[in-house]
Amino acid sequence: MTDRVLSIQGLTKHFGGILALNGLSFGVGREGIYSIIGPNGAGKTTLFNCISGVLRPDGGKILFQGEDITGLKGHEIVELGIARTFQNIRLFSNMTVLENVLVGMHSRLRSNFWQTISRSHYQRLEEKSALKRAYQLLDYVGLKGLEDKLATSLPYGLQRRLELARALASSPKLLLLDEPTAGMLPSESKEIAELLKRIQWEFGISILLIEHDMKVVMDVSSKIIVLDLGEKIAEGSPDEIRSDERVIQAYLGGKGKHPL
Repeated sequence: MTDRVLSIQGLTKHFGGILALNGLSFGVGREGIYSIIGPNGAGKTTLFNCISGVLRPDGGKILFQGEDITGLKGHEIVELGIARTFQNIRLFSNMTVLENVLVGMHSRLRSNFWQTISRSHYQRLEEKSALKRAYQLLDYVGLKGLEDKLATSLPYGLQRRLELARALASSPKLLLLDEPTAGMLPSESKEIAELLKRIQWEFGISILLIEHDMKVVMDVSSKIIVLDLGEKIAEGSPDEIRSDERVIQAYLGGKGKHPL
């Protein structure tokens, strides 16, 4: 068994004449938090969209647990064990907090149409187990007591927590998080950083993170991959990235104090 849960091999993606990803290669280990950073337009979200099946790459391969998943559809990728959140919150606005988490479990439920219609014994047991799990996840992310609220009635920071709970509901082996602290106050970002470390440790899953808050990145990351213009320009520990001249150049266009 490979020691990598995810392997990106020579990934390329064009948008007309724009080369968003240019032969990108890196790996994500079976446990740990890996962060993707880089200036705007570096290709970070395009990378996530290719991994999660939103976009089909023009070249290269994406291997998940040694299996080639390049070009698979989004629901197939979720079923294999990859879940993601988005830069812009995408909750089901007409559903409650609890219902949003239950939707995240859809790929793990096995009752068929007739079992559901007839309310078979198996379906009722599965529903009871799903409800129990959903309540546990909401408690875990700090949303206990809010189960019956409409998702969009929650404050912004709690909606972010709900996205995490919904992603965890699919029992992923790899969690893709696209700017989970975007728009948050520093105190809220710190709380989410602590929650991510808990999730990684207690669930034993790998996390691949896009984040612009460098305090969060440096606090949670076991490894950082730096992109610029669709290419990997650096990879290493937080300490190694802080002192990398190519990273400084990408962020500032020259030497000097930088946000890392």
